[in-house]
Amino acid sequence: MTSQWVAISNSLVVFFLLAGEAFGQFEEYGQKNCPVFQCPKDESPVPKSPLELQSSGCSSIGGGGLSMNFNANFGEMEISSCCDFFHVCNQICGTTKSFCEDSFTKCMDAKCKMSSQKDECTKAASTKKLMLQFSNCNDFNEGQKKSCTCVKTDDADAKRKEVIENFYQTYNPSQMSKVDGLAAKATDTNKLAGLLTKLVAKYGSKAIKKVKDSREKLMEDMMNGRGPNGIPGMGRNAFDADRVENDQAEGEEEEMIEL
Repeated sequence: MTSQWVAISNSLVVFFLLAGEAFGQFEEYGQKNCPVFQCPKDESPVPKSPLELQSSGCSSIGGGGLSMNFNANFGEMEISSCCDFFHVCNQICGTTKSFCEDSFTKCMDAKCKMSSQKDECTKAASTKKLMLQFSNCNDFNEGQKKSCTCVKTDDADAKRKEVIENFYQTYNPSQMSKVDGLAAKATDTNKLAGLLTKLVAKYGSKAIKKVKDSREKLMEDMMNGRGPNGIPGMGRNAFDADRVENDQAEGEEEEMIEL
């Protein structure tokens, strides 16, 4: 029984580490208004170029690996594009957490309204909305930190135009003629963020790189008997090994009784 309890104990440690990482401190639950990315005096935030936008899918929203990989169900498949956009929204320099969450909610509502799997879609969307109520600023702040950089305010207009040029050059070179007009309208970080969210929504399948969430992968490894840094997991391998050990011990006890 010793190895089984070690496996369970270690797995619970990993579980609560994941829970802490996913939800943060209790007093941080439900944060909707997160601080914007700040630059020193005489500098302005602009997106790093080229944009590097990634999505780890629906399963990583509201707990990562704690969702136990339910992303294959019909409901989450129906709202998968909304989940992708939500991840990316957090990574566009100049957005706000409340804007990303509101856009995510509206996207899910629209998808479920048109879905042929309406019940499953609505259940999945309701779960995501609930998880948003418990989210903190960690993921949003991390996304902004990775996507924003500071430049001299006098150089900000040129840098913003460069971001737009790079996007069109990468995803729709035939429309490069639009760059000057769009750059003239995107005169600050917030306006550029609004433009980029629209462009990503339009070219999303090309602009978003799909990745596996690190917390989901850790949970999968744990369930398969592979904990972090060699720590035994709580999966089939760990318990099968312990069952064999227990069976052998019981066999030895039976032999002693027969003797």
